[in-house]
Amino acid sequence: MQPTIVCFGETLWDVLPSGKQPGGAPFNVAVHLHQLGQPVELISRVGDDDLGAELVGFLHERGLSTDYVQQGQTHLTGVVKANVGDRNEVVYKIVQPVAWDYIQYEERLSKLVAEAAMLVFGSLSARTPTTRETLYRLLPQARFRVFDVNMRPPHYTRPVVQYLLEHSDLVKMNHHEPGRNIGVVR
Repeated sequence: MQPTIVCFGETLWDVLPSGKQPGGAPFNVAVHLHQLGQPVELISRVGDDDLGAELVGFLHERGLSTDYVQQGQTHLTGVVKANVGDRNEVVYKIVQPVAWDYIQYEERLSKLVAEAAMLVFGSLSARTPTTRETLYRLLPQARFRVFDVNMRPPHYTRPVVQYLLEHSDLVKMNHHEPGRNIGVVR
């Protein structure tokens, strides 16, 4: 049996001109890993609303576990409104606060992460104190940490990105991220 990969962070709906699509970087990684036959768990949070139920249903339909997808009563499921500009540049309006901003620490999450082959997480999920502190508590438990740099202004700070870089074994970023001024970590 292959070791599990744990993906941590946002689960949301991307609202595109063509309609809504399930998304969020960790969500997408989890779905694709599962399609490749890799055991995967997703740690996230959705609202107790129709959009949250649809996302959980989407995961179930594809055979993914939702054992670690928390359901919150006080915040709605995340939504990102994406608009395509004149030069095919995508501009994101990331709604805040939403359910994934409040991923709660649970002791069972530490056990899951400690037993997993790796933890995949992004910078966007660290935009608020509750989810950031949960992530910070899980990072030392991970055998191997993969940081998906996904800086969307104003949803990141230099100190948080530097902390995540310093606590990563592997960093993944797209071609736009190196141009953002976060400084060099040595």
